[in-house]
Amino acid sequence: MSKLGRKVLVPPIPREAETDLKKIPDLCLWNQYHVQDERIENLVVELKRPTKKLGKKELDQIEGYAFAVGNDPQFPKENTVWNFILLGSDFDDHVIQKLKDRKDGAGNYYNSDDGSISISVHRWSKIIQEGKLRLSFLRDKLDFTLEESKQALDYLHSAYASLFELKEQ
Repeated sequence: MSKLGRKVLVPPIPREAETDLKKIPDLCLWNQYHVQDERIENLVVELKRPTKKLGKKELDQIEGYAFAVGNDPQFPKENTVWNFILLGSDFDDHVIQKLKDRKDGAGNYYNSDDGSISISVHRWSKIIQEGKLRLSFLRDKLDFTLEESKQALDYLHSAYASLFELKEQ
């Protein structure tokens, strides 16, 4: 560990934090990436099985995770954004009412006043459909053949003539 410049690899977790650590998502996907200079975004996704209809219990669960992170000093707060997403196949009436007429976009459930925490709730079908649309868009834009552009083909032939020559065997 001295080569890493540390005495310990992972700092010890305070005893009072251990109880909160037992409340973890069934399946948590986490990613951290730098957005602007020093700002960091974190993505936490709570996946529910396709047969599970999202209701008050699931909203309370994702909210509990988000607020636990927001209140825990072990998680960075400065220049950091935490995005929590709850994903399921369908919503019950409670969730539909909670998501109704949101000004911050479809699926948005909660945004902290300082913008550091957001909670969104989405259906699997929406995520899959958006993915298909993005894939279709990229496929259309990248579907380019050299035959469609004589100028590009002529350039490649002149610039890389040696690569186009057939070698006799």
